[in-house]
Amino acid sequence: MLKCASSKAFRPEEVTLELVAGLDWKEGQSTADVTPEATAKAAAPCFKQLSAITLGDLRRRISKRMDRSEVAVLWFAILETRMEDDMAGRELSDCVISLLDKAKKRNKLSLVIEEICQDRSDLVDP
Repeated sequence: MLKCASSKAFRPEEVTLELVAGLDWKEGQSTADVTPEATAKAAAPCFKQLSAITLGDLRRRISKRMDRSEVAVLWFAILETRMEDDMAGRELSDCVISLLDKAKKRNKLSLVIEEICQDRSDLVDP
């Protein structure tokens, strides 16, 4: 049995999306709100959490969970150059270190975090 905030018990077959998420959802509607306002609102906790971790922890999360092509996209978004121009044939970990180092030197670490929160908010989880 599951209980909601009202302490009413529910059998698993009675649990619906509306009950779990508190949504007024109707057939055919998307469950995702992708407006810029909703995206910014959802990204705020992500930004706060990723800003609180060390640069080393951020490097580890990026290196473990993102592939080289995702890091290249992040690189371009932050540095406005192609990662391959500077890092051809280099290991992913070297690319991540270089990206974070260049972003830090250019005062763009907050932009790195913003981009991650928009595309890969799962990096918040340790």
